Amino acid sequence: MKIKHINLNFSKANTDKAAKIKHISLVKNKEIGYYVAQVDNFVQAHYHKKGDEIYHILKGRGLIYLGRLTKNLVRWERPKKIYKDDVIFVPAGYAHCLMNSRKEPLVLAFICPPLHLSKDRKVLNNPK
Repeated sequence: MKIKHINLNFSKANTDKAAKIKHISLVKNKEIGYYVAQVDNFVQAHYHKKGDEIYHILKGRGLIYLGRLTKNLVRWERPKKIYKDDVIFVPAGYAHCLMNSRKEPLVLAFICPPLHLSKDRKVLNNPK
């Protein structure tokens, strides 16, 4: 068993250049991971072929964009406002992008397969 405390000090966090965020891995195995991320501006639009993703907003507010993929085109839904304590479920295969709407960083926890941070991630253009 592993017990970790959520530390919101991102000074030593990994910088994810593809997603444009800083994140800390708290616990993970081959199947699932629990991470905390700091979003200064946005999470770059992307999707994953396998495995769902769950976001939990810990601090801040913003917008989340979800979109269906059809023949490599994304049909973005209308963005939804997100606030502290909101939980967002993103099904596998859905494009998603998160925008911070404040000057202060948006902080979130997310649960996903570890491959979402490497091999199973296709980066897309952000919605306009």
